[in-house]
Amino acid sequence: MPMKEPEQNMRKILVDARNRGASEVHMAVNMPVVFRMPDGMLERQPQDVLSLAQMESYTLSLLNAAQQESFWRDRDSDTSYYIEGIGNFRVNLSYNRGTVGASIRVLPPIPKTIRELFLPKLLEDIACLEKGLVLITGGASEGKSTTMAGMIQYLNMSPINRTKDRRHIITIENPIEHTFESRHALIRQREIGRDVVSFPRAIAAATREDVDVIAIGEMRDAESSEAAIQAAVRGQLVISTAQTHSIDEVPSLFPRERRRSLALALKAVIYQELLPCAKGGKVVCCQVLVSTHGVANAIMGDEIHHKLSTFIAHNRTENAVRMVDCAKTLFEHRDEKTDRPDPLISETTFRSILERFKGY
Repeated sequence: MPMKEPEQNMRKILVDARNRGASEVHMAVNMPVVFRMPDGMLERQPQDVLSLAQMESYTLSLLNAAQQESFWRDRDSDTSYYIEGIGNFRVNLSYNRGTVGASIRVLPPIPKTIRELFLPKLLEDIACLEKGLVLITGGASEGKSTTMAGMIQYLNMSPINRTKDRRHIITIENPIEHTFESRHALIRQREIGRDVVSFPRAIAAATREDVDVIAIGEMRDAESSEAAIQAAVRGQLVISTAQTHSIDEVPSLFPRERRRSLALALKAVIYQELLPCAKGGKVVCCQVLVSTHGVANAIMGDEIHHKLSTFIAHNRTENAVRMVDCAKTLFEHRDEKTDRPDPLISETTFRSILERFKGY
């Protein structure tokens, strides 16, 4: 079936954004298309302003019939759109003063690995765990799904002797963001609504499919959290994201009666924030804590002095990475080819992290 003109025009905008290196595309009625450029600035594009009819026809061309019906009912939509040979886009549609608006994230065509994301090497060891629960936490739009994709891509691109065997990985997302081409791993991706009804059903099904790693886009409810913990206890490695404002909030994500199960299943917690790059764009700075008996006891207990962050501050071994140490590594980064200083964050940003996190 030939592509209709609105979708052709919408694709031209998205391809242009990709070619220009933009990270986001913003669209609103009576405004030109706006790109978020690599230097962090918003740049209006030279096209004419978008009329109401154009805005609706362009953005709705990104949705299938069921998604359009849901959008009219719920007044917002969170989905993805894939262009063959170009890549995937995360699409968020909403109503603004009675008219449709769009924010579309431009995702990398090939997921970056842990090293390419400048993440701590400890995440490579965590990705290679055979079972247990790994939580990637942080605020909204702090790059959690990108970190999870980096861990999956690391397993996918690593030789067999590093990961012990070829991994069967199933991702469960709403929507699918990063798309993978199976290399050393067998990767299957399932999207809620299109491929499966719900997160709990998808997790339960995955445990019956000879899976090694289950990657969950986000644990959004108690039933999904329970299914994830059970899968981790049964012998799968479960990697999931969750929204928090600090690493200390992780136990409170789970009801008190489930914290013992959480303590037994949890293998590692990552808390991260996106920092502005010195040369434009953003880079992840994170804390990492590998679970120990002390961490498990803290999760099951109520003592205020047993916050998870204290284990990071006191643990100077291979079991933890402090936020300040991660920031120091980013600030002291050197170019691999020339070995010259090539800081990924500015001194101002570095000192801000030192002040906010001190010994953590």
